[in-house]
Amino acid sequence: MLIAAVDKIAVVPTMPVAMTARGDMREAGVIFRDFTVAFLAANSVDAGLVKLARSLPRHATLSTCRPYEIVMACFSESRGPEVWYFSTVDRNMPSIPARTLARYDGIGAAGSCLNASQVAALGVTAGSFTHGALEPGLALMEAWRSNRGTTLDGTQAGFCIGAHVDHAIVSAAGATVERVHRWPDKVGQLINPEVVS
Repeated sequence: MLIAAVDKIAVVPTMPVAMTARGDMREAGVIFRDFTVAFLAANSVDAGLVKLARSLPRHATLSTCRPYEIVMACFSESRGPEVWYFSTVDRNMPSIPARTLARYDGIGAAGSCLNASQVAALGVTAGSFTHGALEPGLALMEAWRSNRGTTLDGTQAGFCIGAHVDHAIVSAAGATVERVHRWPDKVGQLINPEVVS
């Protein structure tokens, strides 16, 4: 069921940082705000990451019974483009302990993920992203929409991808988000992956 059609990508104003979440968006929204405050107070991506990595394990909001995970793309002043991951559970990224903000090298996804054969059937490869993520990303989102997801506690869920797709671009100049696709899903109704826009 589509619970809400909300923006799921937050950007830090005037800084090259964008973040998205899966799970309890109310909790993640508080963390988005706190991440933004930390980056702006540090006045630097690198200093903000250090501050967050030190403070997150003690963060009061983390004592939630509703799990969530956050993926953050940023442009480090010293290292260039990076992806960072944070989760309140030890499930999706076994190499990163729960409640730890850590740099993640590679591509990761969770929820209604596609397996390797499903991605291969779409014809999407690492080379598909050479000229940007928009076209291959939309193909993956349409396919993910047709997969039943799992919750962060590992239980089977229904169809989880609905409403719209946003495309974020993070560069040294900053972060932008553009709505690039909409589905005709209605809040309060089941997501039907057979319906396309």
